[in-house]
Amino acid sequence: VKYGDKQKLPPPPFTTSSRQQEASRRLGFQSQRTMKIAQELYEGVSFGGKRGSHGLITYMRTDSLRISDEAAAEAERYIRKEYGDEYYPEHRRIYKLSSAAQDAHEAIRPTEINSDPASVKEFLTSEQYKLYKLIFDRFIASQMASAVYCTVTADLGCEGCLFRSSGYTVSFRGYQTIYDDNEENGRSAKLPVLEAGSAVKVNGVDASQKFTEPPQRFTESTLIRFLEEKGIGRPSTYASTITTVLQREYAVREKKSLKATDLGKAVVKLMKEHFPEIVDYDFTANMEADLDAIAAGKDDMTDVLNSFYGELSKTLDLAKSNIKEKTRQPVEESDFICEKCGRRMVIRVGRFGKFAACPGFPQCRNTRPLEEKKPEALDIMTDEKCTLCGGHMILRESKFGKYVACENYPTCKNTHSVLTYSDTSCPKCGGRLTELKTKRGVRYYKCENAECDFISWDKPTGEKCPVCGSYMLKKNSGYEYCMNENCQNGRKISAGSGKKRKKAVKGKR
Repeated sequence: VKYGDKQKLPPPPFTTSSRQQEASRRLGFQSQRTMKIAQELYEGVSFGGKRGSHGLITYMRTDSLRISDEAAAEAERYIRKEYGDEYYPEHRRIYKLSSAAQDAHEAIRPTEINSDPASVKEFLTSEQYKLYKLIFDRFIASQMASAVYCTVTADLGCEGCLFRSSGYTVSFRGYQTIYDDNEENGRSAKLPVLEAGSAVKVNGVDASQKFTEPPQRFTESTLIRFLEEKGIGRPSTYASTITTVLQREYAVREKKSLKATDLGKAVVKLMKEHFPEIVDYDFTANMEADLDAIAAGKDDMTDVLNSFYGELSKTLDLAKSNIKEKTRQPVEESDFICEKCGRRMVIRVGRFGKFAACPGFPQCRNTRPLEEKKPEALDIMTDEKCTLCGGHMILRESKFGKYVACENYPTCKNTHSVLTYSDTSCPKCGGRLTELKTKRGVRYYKCENAECDFISWDKPTGEKCPVCGSYMLKKNSGYEYCMNENCQNGRKISAGSGKKRKKAVKGKR
């Protein structure tokens, strides 16, 4: 039995890459969503009244681990005050930069240590609070003392075989008081108290056989880590790279994983066959190095572009002559017979997926879906009478939701949507509020009374503004604000878009 002490250093403050990885792993945020929330925290959050708007974090697109002397001093005072002197290391922590880092900005950190997450929570949305707390805790932890583990390793002999088991207990939490990262490295076995030379009872022996498994699919977090390790892209391009791959349907999301589509596989196969130098991992990394050399004045932009385009033009000419013949896929026939010309239909791929088409195109343009449409739900007869012909109204459902139509359709085309009423009343006349949707599925609220002109994208809360006495509205993000544009309480929202938001921001600046 061997006992020992082991120190675990705190993780460095966030860069763009590490922040996106942690936000994905801990909070379940997609990279584009993380960048959007970080942008809002950087641009500023309104604290209301005379306090105005404040940016809560430093610039969020960075690959640097550098921290300013002022920020390090503030962190030291905060740690000694909140946790005690033993939680601050003997010397200030300075993290080494990677060789590829441009170091144009500091690491991502809170702009003011006094603005701790608890004190600003009421001014933030739930997503903003979660990300800001993650950034704040990571920065403070990066300046704290190491965690100390008491390790134990035990060797057990049994009939000529040697078994080893290791475990640990935390004797001093250090930075893990605020930022626990034990789950990142898995859990070690918790061993009972053992003494060297003592006998241990064998309860049983379990043997298991394991086979090699294929590598796991990328998640957004692991893909960003891979891009960073290969030197592909910069902090500002990670989110846009993943978004482009998904928008062009080269990959789709399956829970948290990214799964390549047939289109993506075909594109990769085509590029590897005809443009192997361009899709090589080192190409993008070397291009980044060339761009850095141009920025530093070591290389000429024209020379770099000429050396690249000279080879590219030759490759393009060669690919154009071979690509059509080599990428032509065999025709796959279906079981359907064309109703117009009697030919056996073939399977084609369009923007909405696979479908059956007549091989006589363009003379015969007959197509049909490969899968039969699902039968529509049974119509439900209601007690409502049609106001035009007196027939019964039937409850039906379309892609836009439920609606009521006359039973004499198409002779009588009287229809109306099924009204859903809100649990709050109209703030102007006190009538019932209806919840409606646009053709794109966006919800809005409108008063049932024809004489009342109240209509709003945001839901009335039923409460009055404590500042001016007007009514409060609530956005989908959870923020409540005054419907009176001239009221200060109406500028409480820090996120969103539209004319009101732009007007409020312009007024504050």
